[in-house]
Amino acid sequence: MRARAGIVLVTALVLAGADLVVKAVVAADPSFAHHRSHAWVEVSVGLFVLALLLARPPSRLLATGAGVFAGGLLGNLASAAMHSRAVANPFVVGDVAFNLADVFVVAGIVLTIVATMRLAVRYRHLLPTQTIPVRIVRHVRAQRAA
Repeated sequence: MRARAGIVLVTALVLAGADLVVKAVVAADPSFAHHRSHAWVEVSVGLFVLALLLARPPSRLLATGAGVFAGGLLGNLASAAMHSRAVANPFVVGDVAFNLADVFVVAGIVLTIVATMRLAVRYRHLLPTQTIPVRIVRHVRAQRAA
């Protein structure tokens, strides 16, 4: 587990650092900055802790996804802390303004979902056999066979 925790932390720190460098180098229009509330800060810190806990299951892919997600959170948290809770968004596509940390959060969510599905398939023998989705699948299979 220590190796997976290291994957989460190192990935998070490297990506948060990359986000902060991009925010420092790329000029951003101040009108595209988003002010973050105290509630956002608290929720982000809670999600960061949950991302660290994703190092417990036996999956390096899940730890990597959690690290990418945590890196995005940490980048936005650090930016908000340095700029009175205002987070710069140097990239604008149409009506959407975003930063590299936002991309990391979304990519981390997608990677974490894929890793969780892979983990569920790998350890499917440990999953409950009498859940409602399992019953529905059995019913559908029985209907097809009939």
